[in-house]
Amino acid sequence: MGSPLGPTYANAFLCYHEKVNYVYRKPTFTGLGVNYSSFSPKLFKLNSISTLINRAYNICSDYVSFDKEMDFLLNYFTENSYPSKLFYKILRNFLNKKHSSSTPVLSAAKDLYYVTLPYLGHLSFSIRKELQIIFKDTFPQTDFRFIFKTITTIGSLLNKTKPLPFALKSCVVYQFKCSRCNSRYVGSTTRTLQHRILEHMGKSYRTGVLLSSPSPSAIREHCYSTGHPLTQQDFHILTSASHRLDLITLESLFFSRMKQT
Repeated sequence: MGSPLGPTYANAFLCYHEKVNYVYRKPTFTGLGVNYSSFSPKLFKLNSISTLINRAYNICSDYVSFDKEMDFLLNYFTENSYPSKLFYKILRNFLNKKHSSSTPVLSAAKDLYYVTLPYLGHLSFSIRKELQIIFKDTFPQTDFRFIFKTITTIGSLLNKTKPLPFALKSCVVYQFKCSRCNSRYVGSTTRTLQHRILEHMGKSYRTGVLLSSPSPSAIREHCYSTGHPLTQQDFHILTSASHRLDLITLESLFFSRMKQT
């Protein structure tokens, strides 16, 4: 079988063992294996070739034994409908990897980043390939993982959800502006705005009835002391945020701006 590989591999074959110089097979061995035309992943079929080649490489003690085993495997796979060119290709790649200088592998852990790209069919894969080449040269210390996301979904086309009512919004910074004297107050709440407005009015959130001992409120004190009405229409939302710390920060910024005007 020497012609497809050439004499170079005979000189390069350096796998030595003291006792075993052949691959043993049981007497019950029939020569049947996974047929190349069988309905199974092609990767399994390719791996079956590389696995048996690797086993022979590790067992045979000299090139002559290895060459005989390759003749046997070639016949074995061709009998199971494998193309001989495929066998030679995998064998050639296997030996090249064994006897070529390996490139140094970076041992330092890379930073992992996920990048979302719109899914545009085959064009998306072309864009991903170009970005991988650019990022690999520019950011060798970073491992970029690309995720495709469909822009248009059935849910987006059939979205008939009505906007949330003003009073039921939560995690907001709000402002109270008196309808009589234009006095203003800035506050924030993680609960619904309606819940906070009823607290300012001194009413129960569940029943709407006036509480006998409501929590303190500067807005309610202002309206009681001046006789000005206190209604829900005097409140409006300035902005919203996801976390309480952000709400407190935004509330401070709006309060400072209000004092300057």
